[in-house]
Amino acid sequence: MLEEYGAVLVDFVAALERPALFHSSFAATARFDRARIDADDARIALRVGGGDEPLERYHQTVTELEVSWRGAQDHARRIGTSYLERVVAQRLATAVELAGVVRGDASDQEKALAFERIRTIRRLVGNAVRIPEQAGLTIERLARPALAGAASVVR
Repeated sequence: MLEEYGAVLVDFVAALERPALFHSSFAATARFDRARIDADDARIALRVGGGDEPLERYHQTVTELEVSWRGAQDHARRIGTSYLERVVAQRLATAVELAGVVRGDASDQEKALAFERIRTIRRLVGNAVRIPEQAGLTIERLARPALAGAASVVR
């Protein structure tokens, strides 16, 4: 489960296609967020404390973490971007297409242009959608060589 969550945190497209996974106003996401905190607290208590109680508590919180992760993922997949204003959902769909250009075999100039458009969309979308910092850094890392290549062409 932790590997799946980590993979989603760095997946820019997943953040755009399933933004509810990072929006704690949804009950399923809030439950998952709470379960992550509880599991972390239980892990710390297990390391510090002794006896059976911390171990039992840890197992309970890990089970809740796994169940709540599935629930949050299912909910986010089911609603996609339907809860957002139409213009925001359209901008996210455009950003998904542009991310495909950045990840693909396009020229450096095309990748640089696509990334700049993604940055503009992120500014326009603002706080309507939370994109994990790691996901943003991942797409930026993919675009960095193209940005450098495009800058040298302009000079």
